[in-house]
Amino acid sequence: MIAKNIYLCGFMGCGKSRTGRLLSEKTGMVFMDLDNFIVHDSHMTIPAIFKLHGEEFFRDEESRCLKSASEYRTMCYSSELKKLTPRIHLKGHIIALGGGTVLRPENVAVIKQHGVCFFIDAPFDVCYSRIAGDSGRPVAASSSRGELLQRYNDRRPAYKSAADYVINGGTSDKDYIIKEILKFLPVIRRMNNI
Repeated sequence: MIAKNIYLCGFMGCGKSRTGRLLSEKTGMVFMDLDNFIVHDSHMTIPAIFKLHGEEFFRDEESRCLKSASEYRTMCYSSELKKLTPRIHLKGHIIALGGGTVLRPENVAVIKQHGVCFFIDAPFDVCYSRIAGDSGRPVAASSSRGELLQRYNDRRPAYKSAADYVINGGTSDKDYIIKEILKFLPVIRRMNNI
């Protein structure tokens, strides 16, 4: 049986990457950050991709890399080593999605086919405090607070629709999200038959 992946979705700055790394430590599942995978695969930073090719090209790359990352069984991108490394990981992956990944129906179909999706539902002010002025996030760097709030509000229905589970990301308990996702681990393991 092919193992199910755990996908983490939500707005920029909601804590997907941090959550993914901590879940990986707790579960032994391989963590992959989709944005890092794109950077490695394209040999360009995300701001460079946006500048040279535009957002639509980036979204196409994101879709291609999502499909590839979702199907990896013996190779995976190591954030620590910054390269693809061979690993046997029968437990599936933990994949932190980009903030716009679930806006494309074909991406949601890949996610549903290959795993379980958690929406980290953090309040806008929490996300904004983490992304304001971040030059590594082209959309955040080039948008006003009002524009980002509009984008946040526009995307929330897509996150909810793509998710199998919604986790409150607005708590001050830094381990709350991990604890909540771990509650579902027995269900995911039964799905994986591990």
